[in-house]
Amino acid sequence: MWSRLLPELKLDILDVLPLDAVKALASVDHATYSICLPVIFRNIHLHDYRHLQRFYQNVPSKFGIHIYRLDLCTKDEDDSETIETKTKTVTALLTSCIRLKALTLRLEGSLHNSLIPCFQNLTDIMHLTIINRSQETKRPLSERFVVSVCASLRSLEHISLERITRSQLHASELHDQNHSIPLVRNDDTIPDHPVLGSALSLPSLLSIPTLKSLCIRDTHLGDPLWATFPVGCQLQNLVLGAYSGCDEDFDSECTAIIMAALSRTSSSSLVSLSLASSLCSVISTPPATFPSTPVTVTVGEPPQMVPEYHLPSLRKLYLLPSFPVDSIVHTMIRLASSPIGDVEVQCYKDDVVAVCESLEKFIALLPIGRNLAINSSAIWGFFGDLERIDLVAVRDPDSGPHLENDEEESNRAKAIQQLKGTCKEAKLLSSVSYVLERGCRVGVQVFGSEGICAA
Repeated sequence: MWSRLLPELKLDILDVLPLDAVKALASVDHATYSICLPVIFRNIHLHDYRHLQRFYQNVPSKFGIHIYRLDLCTKDEDDSETIETKTKTVTALLTSCIRLKALTLRLEGSLHNSLIPCFQNLTDIMHLTIINRSQETKRPLSERFVVSVCASLRSLEHISLERITRSQLHASELHDQNHSIPLVRNDDTIPDHPVLGSALSLPSLLSIPTLKSLCIRDTHLGDPLWATFPVGCQLQNLVLGAYSGCDEDFDSECTAIIMAALSRTSSSSLVSLSLASSLCSVISTPPATFPSTPVTVTVGEPPQMVPEYHLPSLRKLYLLPSFPVDSIVHTMIRLASSPIGDVEVQCYKDDVVAVCESLEKFIALLPIGRNLAINSSAIWGFFGDLERIDLVAVRDPDSGPHLENDEEESNRAKAIQQLKGTCKEAKLLSSVSYVLERGCRVGVQVFGSEGICAA
């Protein structure tokens, strides 16, 4: 029966089968083996350097043409291989993956810069993730190396970076200061890029014309060039995580500078924004596109001037779990002139009560009848397009086992119920959910102007 099926139907079947079943089916006959190959090698995950080395040594290079998504790690448990040896292995493997579309590099510090030229031939890569698996102080991953790799991929649209280290060549603001920020001091051998030249600092990522999504986590963002570097891409999604090596105020200032740069012009293409740090005040006067008479609001203290960041395409705002709870209201106000429709606040379970209270304070600022036919100028400075606010509780990875008592659970339930009533009055849809270990959400309650409407 299998042999009589059309090749197109066979491919459809293979796409829905578990990988183990596809491998077993490949042993049926030579024709089936040939059809199964693209499915078997479509997604390759090499967990450490030992797996990487075995794959390179045992799998013919001609099969690299079937690899579309590659996730590799250079972690060496024995620490027996040199950087040069690892670089040669990774280079040889990537050279054969000419149809690669998504690449994840989990590195132990920077590889040798001789790896960089091979990326110019990987013309189909659209998604790139680079993570430093080592401590910055021991094996830093140079921003010059990372930016040069990114700029070499002509179809690159999505970049995700984690634990990237500033280069001494680009961190002049840190030279005369007493600080504990790690710097890379041996990356001056990385050659100038054909397009970027010597400008291989992190802000140069904004000049990649094809870039649509940028995620930077646990990375020092104190480069002054973030404030002035020309934006040469149509960035749609931005994720900015906090840097563990600096305090909250520093992270807030860095985040604000980057956001100010993106909101300089009314043509900003940003649709989705995720923040781990608050937005401090860095703009002295609002952009020219704002109304001439600023609006003021009261948040239990003297009036605040709002807003400071205008992103005309911004529709979704995510506040990440490490976001400071006491800054939720002020940060949302500063983005309030953007047409944000969906807000998702992620928090640790212990912060649910405080987050609910902060969200209620913000909702209380929304004008009565905001969703009726009123003059748009009357709601300037507020989320006039806001449709829903979601709360997602996650487990704190740094906290140990915690046995909850009835009072804690009761306070959480009471806070959620109060938020439910506030959303109903404001005619907002919303939900409360909990994220388990594997990322799935449970206990979802969706409520809005008519109360709970789904579960």
